[in-house]
Amino acid sequence: MLPEILIGLVVGLVCGCAAAWALLQGGRQEDRQRIRQLEESLASETAAHTERDSRQREEIARLAAERAHLEQDAERSAKALTELHEETNRLRYELFQLQTDLATLRTTLEAERKSAQEKAEARVEMSNQFEVLANRILEEKSKRFTEQNQANLGHLLNPLKEKFGEFQSKVES
Repeated sequence: MLPEILIGLVVGLVCGCAAAWALLQGGRQEDRQRIRQLEESLASETAAHTERDSRQREEIARLAAERAHLEQDAERSAKALTELHEETNRLRYELFQLQTDLATLRTTLEAERKSAQEKAEARVEMSNQFEVLANRILEEKSKRFTEQNQANLGHLLNPLKEKFGEFQSKVES
């Protein structure tokens, strides 16, 4: 942009100078007046170009500073984005590990539940079997005890019965 302005300024100066020189050669009053007008026009255009050039230089400097600031922001953003990608990857890996651990724990829990259920069922079954066995033993013991008591009573009472029978026979005789 700046080179185009400078080229336009130089072309304007050259054209103005060439026109002024050609007119001066003619030597007429009108031509001199026209040359002054052209010089004044050239001076005002030069001043306008200089002012516009100054504004454009200021704008270029401002834009360059803004560009540098934006480039710094872009670098910080790129660095932050890279850090976020790394953090995301780390968190994904951690999530994968946690999901794997969770699956393992669920499998272990399910196995322990089955084992506990089987143990509870076995305990109930054993309790039932023990109860049946205890009842059977109790019945057998009761039956034996009854039989033994009858036998023992028979042993105790039979001699008494015999003695009583003998006593009754003696009494009757």
